[in-house]
Amino acid sequence: MSLKLTYGEPSAERMTVHADREKMLQALLNVVANATRHARRKIEIRIAAEKDGVVIKVADDGGGISTGAASALVPPFC
Repeated sequence: MSLKLTYGEPSAERMTVHADREKMLQALLNVVANATRHARRKIEIRIAAEKDGVVIKVADDGGGISTGAASALVPPFC
């Protein structure tokens, strides 16, 4: 299995996230653990600064999740 981590641009300055540390860590661990369970061969984690904050995207080459099921994933971390 391959893992690709992209952190901003090569010239990017340090990114800071203001969030509940425990909730953020739990959310990231859940998403990355899910990717490792369902990926066929590839996981990609992208971290980028955007206008209103930092965006973290985790993608894998697994089967995916239905739209209905996806909406039930976020509420525990709100």
